[in-house]
Amino acid sequence: MKKILIILFSTIILSAQAQTTKNCYTPISNYQFQQKYNSIASQKYEAQKLTSAKNIAKGNCLSSEQVKKIAVLFENDFNRLEFAEIAYLNTTDKSNFYEVYDSFAYFSTVFRLHDYIKGLEGKTNTNDDNETAIISFPNYNYPKYSDYVGKKSCNSVISENTFLTQAEKMSKGKSEDSKLSFAKNLIKYYCLSTSQIMKLTSLLAIENNRLAFAKLGYYRVYDKGNYNYITQLFTYEVNRRAILKYINYNPNEESKIECKVTDKDMADIKTQIKKQSFSNTRMTLAKQVIKAKKCFTTDQII
Repeated sequence: MKKILIILFSTIILSAQAQTTKNCYTPISNYQFQQKYNSIASQKYEAQKLTSAKNIAKGNCLSSEQVKKIAVLFENDFNRLEFAEIAYLNTTDKSNFYEVYDSFAYFSTVFRLHDYIKGLEGKTNTNDDNETAIISFPNYNYPKYSDYVGKKSCNSVISENTFLTQAEKMSKGKSEDSKLSFAKNLIKYYCLSTSQIMKLTSLLAIENNRLAFAKLGYYRVYDKGNYNYITQLFTYEVNRRAILKYINYNPNEESKIECKVTDKDMADIKTQIKKQSFSNTRMTLAKQVIKAKKCFTTDQII
């Protein structure tokens, strides 16, 4: 997507510029950037790329174009978002930061980045990323995956620090539905261990939601052979039997994630479009949404 949300973004540029952690006026040279870019690209795993990119963003002044080039290296929007939030603080040309939006695959993630930047207004501490996430989980019997050699759905479990950061964000959701939606997005973008999925499931209060999430999680879990441990999360025997039956049945994996715009996503998109003052701006924004998502139903388009 190209140059989306320019009007939304421009209203917060001046106030957010004062929030940078460094006095950044000039980006690093192309030669320096290429060296740092190559060091990120050479990392074998996604988590290592993210750590390297965040460290570079914290210690250097980057242009919006440089931030975008690094963001494209990531495989999913969650990592792009986490990097972009850090990189924005030391970006030299914040008025051009909308260029970074083009690196995101999903329009909803762009809104999250926009909301993050807007939230910087009046915020005094811009070093939140350095703080350790503080969150606790129930005392279940969590399986270890370090020596696991059985069947896998993915290849590299996310780091514990990244997991705790995302889990804490989920725990702060304003409603059960928002927590469930956040958890489902994590499953789409990250490779998780059984213990991590158990911990995320514990943050949901309603057992039906726990069951729905546990079923989805089965397709993105690293140690599938340990997944029966998740029965500890259910009080009712009917739900314990349901998840075990689901695991043993092994339904078609192709049906696990469908391409669609949810009612909540659609409501958010409509709200953002209605905020625009001029009809031509609304039309431009609507076109960008359709181009970015490409999963609308006929009723939603109409």
